[in-house]
Order: sequence, then C-alpha cells, then structure tokens
Amino acid sequence: AYLDKRLAEQTAYLDKRLAEQDAAIAANSAAIVKLEAAIYRYLWLHGSMIVMILSALYALVESWSRGAL
Repeated sequence: AYLDKRLAEQTAYLDKRLAEQDAAIAANSAAIVKLEAAIYRYLWLHGSMIVMILSALYALVESWSRGAL
C-alpha cells in the first residue's frame, strides 16, 4: 500500500511538472512566432530602404555622368 501511495504521488508530481513544461513551451512558441513576425517586418522595411537608397544613388551617378550637376 505504501509503495502504491508513493507511486501515485510521484506520478501526480510528474504529471504536474509535465503540464507546467507544456505551458512554458507553448508560451515560448508564441513568443518566438511574435519575434519572427517582427524580424520579417523589419527585414522588409530595411530591404525597401536599401532599394530606395540604391535608386537615389543610381539617379545621382547618372546625373553626374551627364554633367547635369
């Protein structure tokens, strides 16, 4: 009877710890998804800015090559 009681206690403890770990993993997964979305958004913005800067530099070099300045 004592061993059955101890086994039940340990099983309950392990079930509780596993549930806590599952909750922590779910929270971490949600945080990672949120961070990935932010990273992709910033990559998109920075990529767009790089394209705009390169376009402006191209126009500037073109005007210099034609002697417009």
